[in-house]
Amino acid sequence: MILFNNFLQDYLDERVRFITPNKDFNEFVGPLAESLGLDNIIPITLSDYYIELGNRYRLDSIMPKSDEVVSDYELDNEFIEDIYSDTTLYNELFGGGKNYIDSILNEVDFNRLSDCLSNFGYEKLSEKERYNLHELNTYLSRSLIFIKDEIVSKYDEIESKIDPAKKVFNSWCKENGVEDNYPNNNHLSSITNELHKFFDDLNGELAFSNLDDYERIRLSDNPSVDEVDDAFYHLTLINKRIDDFKNDLNDQIALLRIELETLDDENEDEWNNVILPALKKEIADLEEARNSMPFFSFIRKARITNRINEINDQIFAHDNDENSIENIRAEKNKKLNILLNKKVPEKISDERIKYCEDLCDLYSAVSFLIQEEQLITNYEYISSSILKIQKVVDKELLSYLEMRKKVILKVISSLCEKHNIVKPLNSVKIQGKYHVFNLYLEISLANFFLNKPSVKDKFICVDEGQEYSPNEYALILDINSNEDSSIPINIYGDVNQRSSSKGIKDWKQLSFISDSTFTLKENYRNSREIVEYTNKVLNLSDIPIGVNEGIPVRNISLEEAKTEIEKGNICVILKENHILFDELSAKGNLKKYSLSVMSPTSAKGQEFAKVLVFVHGMDDIEKYISFTRGKMELLVCDEIVI
Repeated sequence: MILFNNFLQDYLDERVRFITPNKDFNEFVGPLAESLGLDNIIPITLSDYYIELGNRYRLDSIMPKSDEVVSDYELDNEFIEDIYSDTTLYNELFGGGKNYIDSILNEVDFNRLSDCLSNFGYEKLSEKERYNLHELNTYLSRSLIFIKDEIVSKYDEIESKIDPAKKVFNSWCKENGVEDNYPNNNHLSSITNELHKFFDDLNGELAFSNLDDYERIRLSDNPSVDEVDDAFYHLTLINKRIDDFKNDLNDQIALLRIELETLDDENEDEWNNVILPALKKEIADLEEARNSMPFFSFIRKARITNRINEINDQIFAHDNDENSIENIRAEKNKKLNILLNKKVPEKISDERIKYCEDLCDLYSAVSFLIQEEQLITNYEYISSSILKIQKVVDKELLSYLEMRKKVILKVISSLCEKHNIVKPLNSVKIQGKYHVFNLYLEISLANFFLNKPSVKDKFICVDEGQEYSPNEYALILDINSNEDSSIPINIYGDVNQRSSSKGIKDWKQLSFISDSTFTLKENYRNSREIVEYTNKVLNLSDIPIGVNEGIPVRNISLEEAKTEIEKGNICVILKENHILFDELSAKGNLKKYSLSVMSPTSAKGQEFAKVLVFVHGMDDIEKYISFTRGKMELLVCDEIVI
């Protein structure tokens, strides 16, 4: 058994899909879930779940009814293994769908059309959108509107600019002796060189100036029109920066001169005539007060002494800094001389600015004329493509229903031919029947080429999980997951009971879902006697819990088997191709017999008190399934019926 996710309380209010091996199992587990109060657990077979997913993709018209779908088990194992393989899924199914779409897009030369439209501002499709039929059809429908509205007006705008651009170009050719022909990249390169030389000269002149906030004007080797416009705009700002520089310099000089003017001898006269006499008088007053104090006034005398010392320090400092004014004056004069000698860059002349402006306009005109030639070519091409696009859209050539019919039929026919199976004639049915693999192919194709449905399940449980292919799990996971979260999936199964060639051989094949596993070795269903018999015959090591007090397993003869069948109250399991299968099935349909007749495949997931197994023709997996259906009593008949 394997368990990938815990069934958390969070999901108890959500719909839980419980994928089961067959409808008989649904009838068994449905009432059980209801009795446990788990009404939100909805048992559903994989085929019915595929049909439901098809309805979510709005494919109701092509989905078969539930009772029209039969199991894959009756088909060749190699065929089934092949049809669920990565090669069939990615190369044949998805690859076939892509080829179908590409063949139609090639008819309208879609790649070139898309490139032309993008030149006019119409966004390109991504690789993923190209193969999403919703996105692709929307793109084509809207492109018709874009062509008729946006591109026509764009073309009119282009035509209005052609003559002025040609006039600028022809004038430059005449002035510079350039051959007057239609603009090309050589002309553009020549103009670029002139722009580079202009800006290099300007950068050289300004590099030795004191223009502190100047930044070099740089152009790439093949500049865009926007880059050239930005360079010219930067050029027009330089003169303003030079003016700002001059004004700032003059302001600094004026401020220094004012500061120097205030440094005169009046400050020294104030010291000698006002400040110093006041300080000396304060000292005399303090000394007189100190002398008049009682001898025990130590604290007050100490305070007065400290103040006298502060005043004397102030007088000493002044007397020993007689040249301070001269020093300040000298420092400010030095700074003033630096400012006066600072080199001021000359403003760029109007003539040079006009010359650069003409070069930039010329560059823009030539670039436009070169681009215009391509745009006109694109316009003429797109205009001629309108009818082709209109045909694709109107006739719905990119219809999903048309694509899936051809692609799926081709996949099935190819595999039938490969495995020597009678090919369906213009039908996806084999032997006139829908099989589960048909539904798998339908949903896989829809999931790849259509938008994912908005309705999603929140939690999925899978019983007999070993019977389904990794690609089926990947499909269910992808449909129900969002970009930022994956749906939890619980998988219960036993690889020892795998009866389908497409099934899981090792749980590591599902590591893309989760690495969390729980292995159950204990057997809770069968009696100790049945477990020990199965272990011995099939060389297994299941641990019998012995929940049920059983009856020793008996190997019986054909006659004894018939007697047990007549008694009734028994489930008989045998291969569908066994000679007694049809006869016993007919008896099982009669009310007078309390008899169930099943194949190992149909018996999966079910249990009975008493089981009789005809082992002829069974492999070990089928024997294991059959033996372990019995809870209390197991009878085994290995006689060959002729």
